[in-house]
Amino acid sequence: MECKDQNKSLKIGLYLQTKELYGNTKVFEKSMVLVRKSEIDILVFPEFAYFPFVTEYRHSNLLNNDELRIIQEDALEFSRNLGRAVVFKYLREFAMMQGD
Repeated sequence: MECKDQNKSLKIGLYLQTKELYGNTKVFEKSMVLVRKSEIDILVFPEFAYFPFVTEYRHSNLLNNDELRIIQEDALEFSRNLGRAVVFKYLREFAMMQGD
């Protein structure tokens, strides 16, 4: 399949932070303002990145439907407020990598 509009592309942003800024909500919110003003389509949060519900995500059991639903609702609300699709990647308990 050929793309008719060669100017169309997917713009992906990667949220990077230093260890010292992990959990600093003021810096995080300032960064999200910049994301909202940007032209990116998807924002990716890599391993060990802070996001507002990181603690709940990290300690949740994604095999439990109730806990999974809560995390999905949090992620959807965050995505809607940001105006961008988001991808969360985190090293969860028991050293299991999760990408949701």
